[in-house]
Amino acid sequence: MRAFGLLSLLLAAGIIAYLMMNQAGASSATSPAQGGGTGITVPSGDMGNAKALEREVDAARRAVATDDLESVRRAVTMYRAQEGHNPDNLGQLAEKGLIDHVPEGLNYDPATGKVEH
Repeated sequence: MRAFGLLSLLLAAGIIAYLMMNQAGASSATSPAQGGGTGITVPSGDMGNAKALEREVDAARRAVATDDLESVRRAVTMYRAQEGHNPDNLGQLAEKGLIDHVPEGLNYDPATGKVEH
């Protein structure tokens, strides 16, 4: 379960880094060897790239949220199998080591064991 959250986070960071590198590569900043200063690349101001980056970041956040939801659902199922009943709250899943932390924004019904956004 822990690996899925970490994997999603790494994937999101990789996507963001890739997009930032592509956006930075399109910029017209000069390198230090050309007398252009520090070598920090500044985005060219293309709003299309900014919007694309924003969409990718949103997609990465949704992917992480979906992964968190599925991890918590699996943890509830495991808890029920071990204890014979649903946990009273999602914090009990973390206490038993079934998840690292309780993700924000989830709704949990202990009577049914359903977890939703």
